[in-house]
Amino acid sequence: MKICLTVNSSPWSSFKGGGQLAVHYLAQQLVSMGHQVWVVYSFDTITTGVKLDAVYEILWVNHSDIKTLNLNTITIARAVYQLGRKVGLDIIHGNGDETFFLPWIAHKLKTKFMCTTHAPTIVARGFFSSLSRPLQLLKELNLHLFRSALTHSDGIITYSRYSSEMVQRALGNYPKEKIFQVTPGVHPSWCELVRKKNEEYALIFFGRIEYEKGIDVLIRAFKKVVATYPQCMLHMVGEGNYERTTRALAQSLHLSGNIHFHGWKKLADLQKMVGESTICVLPSRVESFGLSISEAMASGVPVISTNVAAIPELITHNETGLLVQPDDPDGLGNAILYALGNGEKMNAMAVNARHKIQSHFTWDKTARACVAIYEQYVQ
Repeated sequence: MKICLTVNSSPWSSFKGGGQLAVHYLAQQLVSMGHQVWVVYSFDTITTGVKLDAVYEILWVNHSDIKTLNLNTITIARAVYQLGRKVGLDIIHGNGDETFFLPWIAHKLKTKFMCTTHAPTIVARGFFSSLSRPLQLLKELNLHLFRSALTHSDGIITYSRYSSEMVQRALGNYPKEKIFQVTPGVHPSWCELVRKKNEEYALIFFGRIEYEKGIDVLIRAFKKVVATYPQCMLHMVGEGNYERTTRALAQSLHLSGNIHFHGWKKLADLQKMVGESTICVLPSRVESFGLSISEAMASGVPVISTNVAAIPELITHNETGLLVQPDDPDGLGNAILYALGNGEKMNAMAVNARHKIQSHFTWDKTARACVAIYEQYVQ
């Protein structure tokens, strides 16, 4: 099949997230299965020194930095249309609010449009129903663009039961038989990671530095941890819009000496840091799946996260990790202290977690499931 994937930004961007990485891994696997794959990325920034390791063809378009209106919808649609006219695509598969025009592009090209939702929320009211709240509508304009694309898609792929139910609630009359749940994979290098014994306690968070990741809760919880383990370190790997606020909070709590902000790291460097850590702490407020959580589980390092959204579909409390309530610094702090004081129990959970990921979360399974869905639509 000839498949075109689209996504805002790219997996090599300074602001990459799980969506960009998922598109990259899926495209790589589809190529290994013999399909022709093109991916349209919007170029914002590329992390210095990163090698573009793609085996598929990349189409770069200009990136829009306007927060209230994603102009990538125009540049990506143009690129997909030109590509489709040139090669004759079988499937267009979008992954975010860059997809607004793609249902119409697919119709014009006489092909099919699929959309994966990585978003933790989808607006439940349509554009015209929201006109009575113009300020709120302006803030949510990109969410409405995405909702429109989902509504007009030939099929929707979700990564979790939570996400599937969210789509059904938000879109109302969208046919349930066109909503497909496909579990994403984890890069195999995470399952091959060898832990390095470290005598000093070290916690690690990796992912986008954003409010929804619960980073402020983690820092407040870490204050309690340091009171018992004053030499404990917290490593923050990632970048995002919440970083300045996060740094200020750490300073106000007199934790600057115990918290290190590393920015984004190459995969090998990140995995080295994870392997040297005592616990991965990822206390998100909401996740439609949680790629960083699944990667941490695959690493063999004990994981603490939150009992919210799709996360309980990944972690079973006291079996494959610890779950705490979101927005509860005291509860998170207690969980971290418990984990530091019960290393054998936590390591046993980590072994269970790694086995779960190895057994059920591979990109080969994900790609084969997606191809099976594509084949339902390709004549």
